[in-house]
Formats: sequence, structure tokens, C-alpha cells
Amino acid sequence: MSVARFLCCVVRAQAMSEIKTKQELIERLKTSRVALEMVIAKVPAERMIELGVVEGWSVKDMLAHITVWLSRTITVMFQAERGQRPSLGIVNDSANDWTTVNVKDYAEQKDRELKRVLDDFRGAHAQLIKRVEASPNEATLFDKKRYPSLNGDSLADLVQGNGDEHDNEHRLQIEAWLGR
Repeated sequence: MSVARFLCCVVRAQAMSEIKTKQELIERLKTSRVALEMVIAKVPAERMIELGVVEGWSVKDMLAHITVWLSRTITVMFQAERGQRPSLGIVNDSANDWTTVNVKDYAEQKDRELKRVLDDFRGAHAQLIKRVEASPNEATLFDKKRYPSLNGDSLADLVQGNGDEHDNEHRLQIEAWLGR
């Protein structure tokens, strides 16, 4: 598997635009998800598992990938709420070796049933929005210095990167694939 296939997370992290309020973050999460769901609705069920959207990945694989990263983000939110050191749960997560992480995640997710992937994809998004809504202190959500383990990112940066930016990035890839 090529490095190009997994550069998405690095490019996405660098492309984030500044969000200033919790409500704006929630709206971006919802808006990007609606746009992604509209594209997914155009994919016939039999094509959801067709490889080749991005090299050897199907739409189902992309949705599972998004879900795994949302789940990691939700875990970080829970850790922060409980006063624990937030961590993505990746060995050496400060190394930003997303290629290795994504290859491992793909291997773990590739054989899951489409229905379960879709259910988890939607459930994780709903849970992420609940976590952001439940965040009691907006300043803490946006404080880039509060959690040194996030390497200069705020919780909001992490949510945006693994939420709306990730949805938008993969939506564009699915749209391009549908247009071929």
C-alpha cells in the first residue's frame, strides 16, 4: 500500500481552518456529515464494497476508516472530561506515523459487514456531537496549551480534523470515483 493513499490525515491536519466557538464546531460537523451522507446515498449498495475509490479501498472501507478515527476522538474527549491525559491510543502517537496506523486499521476493519460499518459510522458521529455539546468549558475545548499530549492541538482541532475535515476529504474522493 502506498504512502500517497494515507497522506489524507496529514494533509487534512494542515488544512484545518480556525473555528472559534463550540456551536460553530457542531454546525461544521453536521454540515459536512450531511454532504457526505448525500454522496453515500448516490452509491448503489452493490458498489459500496467495490475496491478502487482510493487504490484498494472501497466506500465501505473509507467509512470504517472515518469511524475508527471518530472513535479515537471520542475517547480523547472522554479522557479530557475525566481529567486524564488525552491520547489517541496509538503506540507512539506523537510520531504521526499515520500510514502504519491506517494500514493496521484497514486490516482490522476490511471484513466487517456493510450494515455494521454504516451503523457504527452514523453512531460514532452522533456520539462525537454529544461529546462536543457536553463539553462544559468552551475555553478548554479551544485551548491549544491545555493538553500537551495533543502536540499543540486543542480538543477542537482534533474534533475538526477527524470530523468535518475528514468527512469532506473522503466525500471528495468518493465523488471523484463516482464520476469516473
